[in-house]
Amino acid sequence: MRRFLKYLLIFSILIPTAHAQQYAAIQLKHFTNAPGTYMSTEFINSFYDEMRNQLPKEKLSASVVDESATVPATDAVNSLVVEGRYVGFEKGGFIKPGKITVEFNICRISDHALVRTITKDLLFPWGASTSDKKMGEYVGRFAAVEMKDALKGVTMPPPGSPAFVTPGSTPIAAATTVGEAQVAFTSDPTGAEINIDGNYAGNTPSQIKVKAGTHSITITMKGYTAWVRSMSFEAGDQRSVAATLDKAPQ
Repeated sequence: MRRFLKYLLIFSILIPTAHAQQYAAIQLKHFTNAPGTYMSTEFINSFYDEMRNQLPKEKLSASVVDESATVPATDAVNSLVVEGRYVGFEKGGFIKPGKITVEFNICRISDHALVRTITKDLLFPWGASTSDKKMGEYVGRFAAVEMKDALKGVTMPPPGSPAFVTPGSTPIAAATTVGEAQVAFTSDPTGAEINIDGNYAGNTPSQIKVKAGTHSITITMKGYTAWVRSMSFEAGDQRSVAATLDKAPQ
């Protein structure tokens, strides 16, 4: 019996204990271009897809969901939404690697309280710059790794913490929340790009949260004339925006 207990102790030491994942869920949104930076739609989509593929491997959360998914209220208090912007780009060359500077804004889903903001220079080799798709995949993969490293030991902010404020905007009081409208974008034909204030926000059909206020909405598709409107939204609105695109003149 004593020998059996000895082997059992050794066995329990050798078998790694499963660690609880840090967050219930992570919701990833498409990153956007900061003023003065323009990454193509192909790059943005490839970056998003690769980051979505890599994040589950980092085991930060029980699930990783896309921007159209709804996280249950019971999980939202321990779940993150990840938004971000591309704030700089250097193509590089055969010897010098390229560089994309990315700003991550990581917030709690339930009240959008800021968990952490980080800015990282993500390098990519010359070979990855041969196409926007390859470059997006390469950088998106390492963006997930950088995010995991940045969140090591980071705890959720307490209830009542200041809500997240977009960089460059006016801060709000700690007790208030950022007003948003829920907008359902559709188009005929479907699959068109949605740009809000010059930033890529998704493709139709999409449910998108839009901050209260007046925004420039542009919906585009190759071969069609751009649909452009200035639209105002109030906090709590649930709106539908349907764009009918006309064929571009030949």
